Amino acid sequence: MSESIIPVTQWTLVSAAASRDGQDHLPALDTLLRQYLPVLRSYLIGVHRLRPDQVDDLLQDFIKDKLLLGDLLQRADPQRGSFRNFLLASVKRYVISRHRYENAARRSPGEEGFVRLEEAIHVADGRVIPAPVLFDMAWLHEVFREARERARQELYETGRGVFYEVFEARVTHPSFNGDQPIPYEDLVKRLKLRSPTHASNGLVTAKRVFERQFRAVIRQYVSSDAEVDTEIAAIHTLLSTTRAQMASLE
Repeated sequence: MSESIIPVTQWTLVSAAASRDGQDHLPALDTLLRQYLPVLRSYLIGVHRLRPDQVDDLLQDFIKDKLLLGDLLQRADPQRGSFRNFLLASVKRYVISRHRYENAARRSPGEEGFVRLEEAIHVADGRVIPAPVLFDMAWLHEVFREARERARQELYETGRGVFYEVFEARVTHPSFNGDQPIPYEDLVKRLKLRSPTHASNGLVTAKRVFERQFRAVIRQYVSSDAEVDTEIAAIHTLLSTTRAQMASLE
């Protein structure tokens, strides 16, 4: 039997994972889990304030109860919105149900360190960030991480790894760590580049590679090329809104 090819479009992938009698079932399910488990894990740790090992146990149970033994994937419907939102709602219901069941079993009013998923997350000065926004931010972080890794691999494999280092110094670290962009003159010395212009042109090249890989990663989560642009527009809105919220806390 020839090796099956798992399509990367989201709803085709979900359909293959939901078809338990199909040859693509397990590979498709594995792909879905690799895409979404890091996002769910980051989200649940942030919202619940549980230990990582507790989140790992909870997600293992969710996979067993809802994906392997249950019919969660069979009930997923592209007409009702994105798979990401469907998965978030399913995990929220599962965790709430588990929490209530365990509390009833212990006959205790609550569990230390647990934050209900229905609630928004309170931040400084009484303001709140809705839990779904935190989930979207966790997803976006995972998309950025994978796109960066793909860009790094492509640039190094094509003999342009030094351009990736410029990208890290001028874009990634300032964006994620709040660092000041390293001056081109310093990068010329550090990376043995020909000139500041060489460094600047290298950054343009690295940005193009990253943007292409970023779109490719998002394409894994949507069902058509047109939806990539829609998702990117939503990301810009999310980032603008989040920046405004955080600025209001300063």
